Amino acid sequence: MIARDQDQETALCITQLHHSRMTGAIGLYWGNEFIPKPPCFELTQFAAAIHDIGWTEWEKHPRIDDSTGHPVDFLQMDTSEHISIWDSARTNSLGYGAAVALLIYRHNLTLASTDTKPEKAKFLDQAKKHEVELRLLAEKSWKYQDKLTDKLLNRMNTTILLWDYISLRLCMGPDAKNPFGPPPVFEGIQFEMEPSQKNPETFVLDPWPFKTDEFIWDVEAYTHKRGEEFRVEPSNLMNLRTKLVGKG
Repeated sequence: MIARDQDQETALCITQLHHSRMTGAIGLYWGNEFIPKPPCFELTQFAAAIHDIGWTEWEKHPRIDDSTGHPVDFLQMDTSEHISIWDSARTNSLGYGAAVALLIYRHNLTLASTDTKPEKAKFLDQAKKHEVELRLLAEKSWKYQDKLTDKLLNRMNTTILLWDYISLRLCMGPDAKNPFGPPPVFEGIQFEMEPSQKNPETFVLDPWPFKTDEFIWDVEAYTHKRGEEFRVEPSNLMNLRTKLVGKG
């Protein structure tokens, strides 16, 4: 859950599943004469679109953060909650194919590796075995022209990380502090992403990676009143128009 304060009593809550779909949409429009599409594009784009599938059960009844009165933001999750979600992602995504599950699991392991908590270290030790198992399954069912190598996997996973980064910052909004640093380097290209000084809910992305002049996404956000149970209801839903534009 991505929780954005609206005023003293309400917050806008964006599900990780919606953010995940948005990540896939960014990939769907990716690529122009200057910025290449990633290798195994269909596989990479689909994995990006469902990379947060592990949140499916958690977001039905998200935990309310005692300090805010709103659903706990993904950046404030307990370690045990993250681990449970990542394990769910592995099992829930396997039905879409071993290669999809492998990319999603590797994406989550990359996120986990940035944390040094003892619980995460234990999880990572166990996760290595699961990754090997998924790799063997993916190799057995691999049907793409490019050979499944560590280099290829790293390229695909870096792509997902970049699209995930762009989507998260759009969902979090231009007023939020950037906790991630610069975008991941894609195919040797370093992108810059900064809030627009001219337009609300808009970020400037450079270099420009799309064929269209702008990327527009209507984020589905649920209004949540402090201290109440989170409910997915039409009366709580609003659309928040977000944009990516090029520099200049």
